[in-house]
Amino acid sequence: MKSILTLSFSFLILILLSGNTLSQTLTEKLNEKRMLSKKKTPPEIKKVMNKGVSDLRNSGLHKLALGIGKKVPAVNFKNLNNKLVDLSKYYGEKVVVLTFYRGGWCPYCMLELEAYQKNLELFEKAGALVIAVSPDSVMNAKKTKNKRKLGFEVLSDPENRAAKKFGLAFKVDKGTLEVYKKFGIDLKIAQDNENFELPMPGTYVIDKQGVVRFSFVDPDYTKRADPIDVLKVVQEL
Repeated sequence: MKSILTLSFSFLILILLSGNTLSQTLTEKLNEKRMLSKKKTPPEIKKVMNKGVSDLRNSGLHKLALGIGKKVPAVNFKNLNNKLVDLSKYYGEKVVVLTFYRGGWCPYCMLELEAYQKNLELFEKAGALVIAVSPDSVMNAKKTKNKRKLGFEVLSDPENRAAKKFGLAFKVDKGTLEVYKKFGIDLKIAQDNENFELPMPGTYVIDKQGVVRFSFVDPDYTKRADPIDVLKVVQEL
């Protein structure tokens, strides 16, 4: 009996000391969210959403997006003070982790941003600057940063101008837009325009010369580069 109690106590100590090791990775959380969504979402809605993703993948757009070894294009964003800032300003000082997300209304995107916040100290110790960009208006980008208590840069990409230069932007199909409306998602309000465009999830590690050293692009909005894998690239630079 005593030996059993000793083993139980030792296991408890191991759990307490493990900390981050036992916490879920972003990939695990996304998989969990995806499975839950499959169970809750009506078949007719799943059919429309799956078709949107499938059509986007079949278009081959993701294969044309900016890749490893390429110089990043000259782009700027709006910061939360509504001022234009050039991407070159950031990578000229530090290695940049730039991630394009769809908007503050996207639960998969929010899991991604929360994962970067959780690992932010590790990225900072490795000398990297994390920047999250979406086509949301400045006002909505600010809401996301404040609501999620994000300690890194959250910027607005008006009309997906930068996302287009990275090869990420696409027109959302009518079926998917109708589904969004049913969920209370209005891209016109979120982005303050009527373009109805979004970026594919895209994450880049950019060195101080503005060269892409890591690239992740996927037409499937439920998938993201895991910060753990991105961090490994940063640490190797």
